[in-house]
Amino acid sequence: MKLNGINIPTPEEDLEIEEVEIGKSERTASGRLVKDMVTTKNTYTLPYRGLLPADALTFINLYRTGESVIFEYEDVEGTHSKEVYINPLPRKIYNPKPRYTKDVTVTLEEV
Repeated sequence: MKLNGINIPTPEEDLEIEEVEIGKSERTASGRLVKDMVTTKNTYTLPYRGLLPADALTFINLYRTGESVIFEYEDVEGTHSKEVYINPLPRKIYNPKPRYTKDVTVTLEEV
């Protein structure tokens, strides 16, 4: 796994990919539900039991830029490269002088 070409650790648990529909739903006068689909986006959840300080700092520095990053991962279909934003990081990742940051979940949202 990589973020902007920087290797990041693979989570001990599986990478979770959730497909989110972006659209608008409303009911007609007859009560029928009508959906206008705009697009679908993926949300990637990386659950870590622990991160070393260097790995935590990689996420922090990329998040602080406020810009999208390129997330690369592999699955059964091969290698994927997606442009994502890093969602606000959990407070645990900012521990002062950590040797090892426990139970951190990083969420990435496709652009």
